[in-house]
Amino acid sequence: MAEKKNKRKKWPVAVGIAGVVVVAAAVTDTWGGVAGMALSQLVLTILNAVFTDYHFAISLSVGGLALGFSVGVGLIFGIYPANKAAKLKPINALRYE
Repeated sequence: MAEKKNKRKKWPVAVGIAGVVVVAAAVTDTWGGVAGMALSQLVLTILNAVFTDYHFAISLSVGGLALGFSVGVGLIFGIYPANKAAKLKPINALRYE
């Protein structure tokens, strides 16, 4: 009995260069958004220590909105160059314009 060969491609080949670039942009922007929120929390902690009469805080909904905005902007500005590079020959995609 002949065995069937698994003709499934590995994920970078199946998704293509555009998909890989979009995933990389999403991951990078997620970490950038998290780092930005952590820095904001640090600044707010310092402000709360300096100005004891006031309370500065970021709500969970605003934090989620900021993270979503960060990822959204990164995806928008990551999809266009990814599609442009995917349509080129590899040697032309690597060449500097």
